[in-house]
Amino acid sequence: MRSHLLHAVAVAVTLVAPLAAEVRLLVGAADRDATYTSIQAAVDAVPTGGAERYVIDILPGTYTERVKAPSNKPRITLRGQDPLTTKITFNETANTPPNESTVHATVVVLGADFVAENLTFENSYGEGAQALALYAKADRLVFNNCRFLGWQDTLRSEYGRHYFKDVYVEGSVDFIYGKGTAYFENATLFAKANGYLTAQGREGQAETNGYVFRNATITGAPAATSVYLGRPWQAYSRVVFIDSKMGPLVAPAGWSIWSGRSHLTSFFAEHNSTDLDGAPLDMSRRVPWAHRLTADEAKAFSKETWLSGDDNWRPDEVISSSTP
Repeated sequence: MRSHLLHAVAVAVTLVAPLAAEVRLLVGAADRDATYTSIQAAVDAVPTGGAERYVIDILPGTYTERVKAPSNKPRITLRGQDPLTTKITFNETANTPPNESTVHATVVVLGADFVAENLTFENSYGEGAQALALYAKADRLVFNNCRFLGWQDTLRSEYGRHYFKDVYVEGSVDFIYGKGTAYFENATLFAKANGYLTAQGREGQAETNGYVFRNATITGAPAATSVYLGRPWQAYSRVVFIDSKMGPLVAPAGWSIWSGRSHLTSFFAEHNSTDLDGAPLDMSRRVPWAHRLTADEAKAFSKETWLSGDDNWRPDEVISSSTP
């Protein structure tokens, strides 16, 4: 693994006083008491079941490795300085052995209360197979000012509440998918070719999961001329776009079927969709089974309503408290 790192990596553990119950680890500096050669080594150094938050500060560089935050290590923060200069990348697909009961993704998050800031997550495989940059299966996860690069199934929001703020997501085929309860605020979605932005996996009418996009911007490469907002991976898929700007690559129908009649039991909706200049879109050619929300109906999909849960979670407070 070390030979694949494009930049030398060293990690040190330093206790700091300004924030209570917090431990910091620095990636990229060799002048500390303890050193590691990868981000994963820093994660491995975090004790299991601790109450402290472990902040792993990552200096600019390209880190070619898999990173896994396990379920018994909650409250980990991965923080870079700039997503354009700090990248975690790997090249593998769902077909990479072993391919049974194994999650193949550049970064796998299974621990609750995880935070990532100012980082790029990349699966460099390219076309032809499922190749995840992120697999997120835990509650109360925050991704702030991050980039997610891939092709097919780039970002899997699989379980739990996930807040994506000021993110960039790139791909083509179902490149945001899963069964999570995700809220994307100020996201840029970039389609590399014709395909589908989302494939949400809500399976039962009583389930509360789904994806909400507010103030999204949808653009793409020249090859992307017919892109759909989503299609139903499961029978009760739920995706909502609110106050979002959409380039001409978005198909006039807006949404697509998958198979059978699942599109009729799913919930696909928009409110105040505009072109990239802010002019209202012509919605007359949208599929008849999609919903156009009124302003009052759109309030049901506010960030607070969507993510607060029984514990009154406020992800904005998590971001502000993690600022160095």
